[in-house]
Amino acid sequence: MHRSLAIVFLGLALIVGGMVTADAGPTATTGKIGFIDLGALERTLLATPAGKRASAKMEASLKAKQNEFDKKRNDLQKVIAEFEKQRSMLKPEVAAQREQEYGDRMRELQEYYVKLQSELANEQAKLVQEVIKQAEPVIKQVAQEQGYAMIVNRAAVIWVADGFDITAEVNKRIK
Repeated sequence: MHRSLAIVFLGLALIVGGMVTADAGPTATTGKIGFIDLGALERTLLATPAGKRASAKMEASLKAKQNEFDKKRNDLQKVIAEFEKQRSMLKPEVAAQREQEYGDRMRELQEYYVKLQSELANEQAKLVQEVIKQAEPVIKQVAQEQGYAMIVNRAAVIWVADGFDITAEVNKRIK
């Protein structure tokens, strides 16, 4: 009997203890989760002086690579146009050989274009990372002030109730 009573009291103590802990408020593992729209943040950061400099650098790189590609493409087009004019005067085997050479050069030009696109995408990603890095202290400050345990990218969220978006506050503090 004493043993059964002891078990009942122990069970009640665990239940009451659980209720008290549940009312104790958020812990490190049960805080609010907010989100930020990185696209809107990126636009804001690109409007800052540092963002404008980074964007200008990106534009200069894009223009230089575009000019380089255009020059190679125009050179190849001129050579092919000249070949087309002379084709009827060339022996068939010479014409076939030149066609093969120009086809190879065209493939090389296409590969070069893909390489430039990849380089530009990498530069863009680095620019975005640099810009986001500038915002990290502001995001952390807003999250701490508003009691958020975690901030996630809006693109990763399927649905969220109103009031968890800190983008506007972060943007306001960055400007």
